[in-house]
Amino acid sequence: MATNKINTALIKLQARQKSEKMLETMIKLGLDWTEADQKKFIEDEIHNRLNQDEMLRELMSYREEEMEYKNNNNNEEYDNE
Repeated sequence: MATNKINTALIKLQARQKSEKMLETMIKLGLDWTEADQKKFIEDEIHNRLNQDEMLRELMSYREEEMEYKNNNNNEEYDNE
Protein backbone atom coordinates (compact mmCIF):
# COMPACT_ATOMS: atom_id res chain seq x y z
CA MET A 1 0.00 0.00 0.00
CA ALA A 2 2.83 2.41 0.80
CA THR A 3 4.23 1.84 -2.68
CA ASN A 4 0.93 2.98 -4.24
CA LYS A 5 0.96 6.15 -2.14
CA ILE A 6 4.54 6.86 -3.15
CA ASN A 7 3.77 6.22 -6.82
CA THR A 8 0.71 8.47 -6.63
CA ALA A 9 2.73 11.23 -4.97
CA LEU A 10 5.41 10.96 -7.66
CA ILE A 11 2.83 11.06 -10.44
CA LYS A 12 1.24 14.15 -8.89
CA LEU A 13 4.61 15.85 -8.54
CA GLN A 14 5.63 15.06 -12.11
CA ALA A 15 2.24 16.17 -13.45
CA ARG A 16 2.40 19.40 -11.46
CA GLN A 17 5.92 20.17 -12.70
CA LYS A 18 5.00 19.41 -16.30
CA SER A 19 1.77 21.43 -16.20
CA GLU A 20 3.53 24.39 -14.56
CA LYS A 21 6.16 24.29 -17.30
CA MET A 22 3.43 24.10 -19.98
CA LEU A 23 1.59 26.99 -18.36
CA GLU A 24 4.78 29.05 -18.20
CA THR A 25 5.33 28.48 -21.91
CA MET A 26 1.73 29.34 -22.77
CA ILE A 27 1.95 32.58 -20.76
CA LYS A 28 5.15 33.50 -22.61
CA LEU A 29 3.23 32.92 -25.85
CA GLY A 30 0.56 35.39 -24.77
CA LEU A 31 -1.98 33.33 -22.80
CA ASP A 32 -3.87 35.59 -20.41
CA TRP A 33 -5.46 33.46 -17.70
CA THR A 34 -6.53 34.45 -14.24
CA GLU A 35 -4.73 32.88 -11.29
CA ALA A 36 -7.83 30.73 -10.66
CA ASP A 37 -7.78 29.49 -14.28
CA GLN A 38 -4.09 28.69 -13.99
CA LYS A 39 -4.67 26.74 -10.77
CA LYS A 40 -7.56 24.84 -12.38
CA PHE A 41 -5.41 23.98 -15.40
CA ILE A 42 -2.72 22.50 -13.15
CA GLU A 43 -5.27 20.56 -11.08
CA ASP A 44 -6.93 19.23 -14.25
CA GLU A 45 -3.58 18.11 -15.64
CA ILE A 46 -2.79 16.26 -12.40
CA HIS A 47 -6.21 14.63 -12.42
CA ASN A 48 -5.81 13.60 -16.07
CA ARG A 49 -2.40 12.07 -15.38
CA LEU A 50 -3.74 10.09 -12.42
CA ASN A 51 -6.58 8.79 -14.61
CA GLN A 52 -4.12 7.80 -17.33
CA ASP A 53 -2.02 5.95 -14.78
CA GLU A 54 -5.07 4.10 -13.44
CA MET A 55 -6.14 3.08 -16.95
CA LEU A 56 -2.62 1.84 -17.65
CA ARG A 57 -2.67 -0.24 -14.47
CA GLU A 58 -6.00 -1.77 -15.48
CA LEU A 59 -4.69 -2.62 -18.94
CA MET A 60 -1.58 -4.20 -17.48
CA SER A 61 -3.74 -6.20 -15.07
CA TYR A 62 -5.90 -7.48 -17.93
CA ARG A 63 -2.77 -8.37 -19.88
CA GLU A 64 -1.34 -10.29 -16.92
CA GLU A 65 -4.62 -12.17 -16.51
CA GLU A 66 -4.66 -12.99 -20.23
CA MET A 67 -1.08 -14.28 -20.13
CA GLU A 68 -1.81 -16.35 -17.02
CA TYR A 69 -4.88 -17.83 -18.73
CA LYS A 70 -2.86 -18.73 -21.83
CA ASN A 71 -0.09 -20.27 -19.72
CA ASN A 72 -2.60 -22.35 -17.77
CA ASN A 73 -4.22 -23.58 -21.00
CA ASN A 74 -0.82 -24.44 -22.49
CA ASN A 75 0.12 -26.38 -19.36
CA GLU A 76 -3.14 -28.34 -19.54
CA GLU A 77 -2.47 -29.22 -23.19
CA TYR A 78 0.98 -30.58 -22.29
CA ASP A 79 -0.48 -32.54 -19.39
CA ASN A 80 -2.98 -34.19 -21.71
CA GLU A 81 -0.30 -35.44 -24.13
